[in-house]
Amino acid sequence: MLDKVAHLEDAMRAHAQAEFPKEACALLVKKGKKAEFRPCVNSAEKPTLDFRIDSLEYRRVSGEDEVIGIWHSHINRPPAMTPTDLAYCEITAVPWFITSIYLSDGQYVFSGTTVHEPTGCKPDYLQRPYVFGVMDCYSLCRDYLARELSIEIPAYQDCRVPGWASKGYNFFAEKYEEAGFARLPSGSAAEIGDLFLMQIAAGVPDHIGVYVGNDQMLHHPHGRLSQKSVYGGYWEKHTTHHLRHKSRMDHAD
Repeated sequence: MLDKVAHLEDAMRAHAQAEFPKEACALLVKKGKKAEFRPCVNSAEKPTLDFRIDSLEYRRVSGEDEVIGIWHSHINRPPAMTPTDLAYCEITAVPWFITSIYLSDGQYVFSGTTVHEPTGCKPDYLQRPYVFGVMDCYSLCRDYLARELSIEIPAYQDCRVPGWASKGYNFFAEKYEEAGFARLPSGSAAEIGDLFLMQIAAGVPDHIGVYVGNDQMLHHPHGRLSQKSVYGGYWEKHTTHHLRHKSRMDHAD
């Protein structure tokens, strides 16, 4: 794959240098028989440590041309895929390219560009690293419902921006009906596939878990590995909504 983008190496290095010390990013699109370099704005909260291509920009470019790769730079560190990079590579299902840029004695030094191809693997439910928007509490519930119960619910990628709960955006509680769920009365017996919305560290529900039977739920606490916990005590105390998909109930309240 690298040979197909070798002609873009100069553009990659120029963009990495222009954005330094922020990580630079770009989309690679198909133009005829060649790949073309489309620089993008890094909209990450900490652009010196990470990058984010705005979903609207991604949709605009992909609506015009076929996206065949995603490129970004690493600042003063090797061009190795991070857990976040690996997770997003699987989500986007296109190769990811990385060029490292170092500042040494006032001179910019570049690594050769590396590439990682998506593997198509599906992560296990337990011990997932936390990657907001890709491997987090909502992603875990979506994956479980899709794999185990054939229930597909929206990703809501545009709504899930960093810090949404602390900013007062009530994402979970505002979207559950649209996603096909009904709210059950407090004290209702849980069934496999039910969701629990919890208010942990914000003024609105900011955590979600899925009930998997035997008084246990799968969930992915912020900044930690995904886990299975007994549903009760702390988690039950902080639950604000008990939800069930309408396809799994005779009627919705």
